[in-house]
Amino acid sequence: MEPSILKQLNTKRKEENIDTISDSSTYWFLNEIRKLNGNEKIKLKEEIINEKPFYQFFPRQFYYFNYFPKESFREDPYDRTPFIFLFKKRGSYLHGLNINYLPTKQKMLFMNFLYRNMVGDMDAREEQRSEIFMRYEIMKARNDTVWERVIYRKYFINRISQVYPIPIKNAKMFSYLDTSFFPFSSISKIRYNTLEKILIEKRKQFRKSRKEI
Repeated sequence: MEPSILKQLNTKRKEENIDTISDSSTYWFLNEIRKLNGNEKIKLKEEIINEKPFYQFFPRQFYYFNYFPKESFREDPYDRTPFIFLFKKRGSYLHGLNINYLPTKQKMLFMNFLYRNMVGDMDAREEQRSEIFMRYEIMKARNDTVWERVIYRKYFINRISQVYPIPIKNAKMFSYLDTSFFPFSSISKIRYNTLEKILIEKRKQFRKSRKEI
């Protein structure tokens, strides 16, 4: 029996001595996934999920699910299949970062940052994990970083279906698969429109601060 695509890639990674946490691994994963054709990518996605849907949520984990918000809360466009890094569940909402909103380069940097701080010895990395949550609280309060502001999202649990946990060790590989589905518009248009609004706001704030000096 032929080994799964995921096992083949992991075996090849070990043979080529590619460290999961290193910067070079990001490019390695992306190049290997680009080599796969459409059907193989679908199989790889199914292998990485490898679990039935469920509705338990734990912080500091990756989740992939279907989402259809109420019309009054719907962004136009919005992501029907978020792939999120969950920070917390508060009441009826999930708070986290949707990796799908990031362009490839920013996704590489972001996933490497998470890997350095989330993968490895639990005790040795507790301080780094605390730093992630500290930055998250600062980000929510100040919205200083453009890309972090773009990907921060809140999801109403009652509008979520087909929830799949993604193991941290496979999250980087999964993030490079085409997992996002944005109706009404392309993902590039979403990024452009969102960033344009943010930049306009920042220019206004800058001009206002100049006037007050």
